[in-house]
Amino acid sequence: MNKEFIQVFYIRLIVQLLIFYSNINPITKIILIFISDNVDSEVYRLKHKDVKLRLVEEYQTVDKINDIIGYILCHDIIYKNKLISSDKFKLLTYLLIYRIIGCFIVYKTKNRALFLLFVDLYKEVFLLFYFIKNKKLFDLLFIAVLFIKLYVEYSFHYNIKKYNV
Repeated sequence: MNKEFIQVFYIRLIVQLLIFYSNINPITKIILIFISDNVDSEVYRLKHKDVKLRLVEEYQTVDKINDIIGYILCHDIIYKNKLISSDKFKLLTYLLIYRIIGCFIVYKTKNRALFLLFVDLYKEVFLLFYFIKNKKLFDLLFIAVLFIKLYVEYSFHYNIKKYNV
């Protein structure tokens, strides 16, 4: 494994843990942990401007591990602070478990195209649950988010050429 990928993995992990254990309000913690998703790729890109990390298998593996760690930290914050109703929390739990299972299957089969079946909706659904109270608006935004996320998963993980660093 590339040493720099390991370094950016630990940088993001430390940032997430510092946010998690900080004394700031819960929703701010969650948003900052979600934003930290971009920290590792941006740190790497400072030194390697031409590398398309979405094409690098090693990076994608450590990125998904960090995503799951961040989601578990956020899930704990949501649960402990009762930021959404119990029904919404159950649905969010199912989304998290579904994504974890999907990541396991993808990396066990070495077929990133399967991410199309295991779309990462955790962040977006939580934010919709937390901020959008109107059901019609929620449904409309959810459909928009779903299409955007399907496109993202397709462009990042489907029909890609392997790229080595």
